[in-house]
Amino acid sequence: MPLSEDEIKCIIDHLLNNKLKYELLSLRIRSNREVTLIAVKILGSNLDFVPEKFRDDREIVLTAVSKWGLSLENASDNLKNDPEIALAAVKNTIFALRFITNNIKNYKEIAMFAVRKDGYALKLISKDLQNDYKTVLAAVKNSSNSLRFSSENLKNNFKIVYAAVSKDPSALKYASDNLKNNYKIVFAAVKKSGAALKYASESLRDNFLIAITAVSRCGSSLRYVSSKLKDNFEIVLAAFKKSKSFLKYASPKQKKNFRNKL
Repeated sequence: MPLSEDEIKCIIDHLLNNKLKYELLSLRIRSNREVTLIAVKILGSNLDFVPEKFRDDREIVLTAVSKWGLSLENASDNLKNDPEIALAAVKNTIFALRFITNNIKNYKEIAMFAVRKDGYALKLISKDLQNDYKTVLAAVKNSSNSLRFSSENLKNNFKIVYAAVSKDPSALKYASDNLKNNYKIVFAAVKKSGAALKYASESLRDNFLIAITAVSRCGSSLRYVSSKLKDNFEIVLAAFKKSKSFLKYASPKQKKNFRNKL
């Protein structure tokens, strides 16, 4: 038996005043569209409890995911494949990307919005867009370490990796071996944080200018320079000026040299 107008009005009033919980209502009441629409306007996660017929109701689902993006999980397969609904859910939380269809994960507009909101979203979009220059660049500009989720091809893209390490030098660890051996990339990283020397190629750990720049900013990065440069007086002095404790990373010769000066 359908609900009367008075019953509907009374139930909605109680929902609005938090005197009733939608999930505790009978199926008969939850089967009323007007009641259900109000319920998801109040709390998007109420979509978890709607009858099956409303999971394919565009207005109800759009209202719900706009309030609580993760409720997209409970939408029909048909509406999970709706670009407008997917975007509304992602605007609420990037983690709604877990529930959209593979087809929608390949929508560049949705992917760009997501990675600009949180670079981590790069992990949740399609493989094709993880190999899209503009999408990945937007992601690393938001969160440098999202570089880890890009394609191998773009981990070897100079502009993308340079943008990433310029924001957060630790992103160097996700760059290709080729770019870990690129002077400009590595210098940009160690100039900002000497600890990034840890991720540089062996060849560049043996570069005097890169090594002196790194240890001048982070004395403990002396541990990452080449054996040859651990025996270089200027390099060891730069680390020593930061803290005497970093002398432990110097060559035996330089340890003895500096201890004799103490």
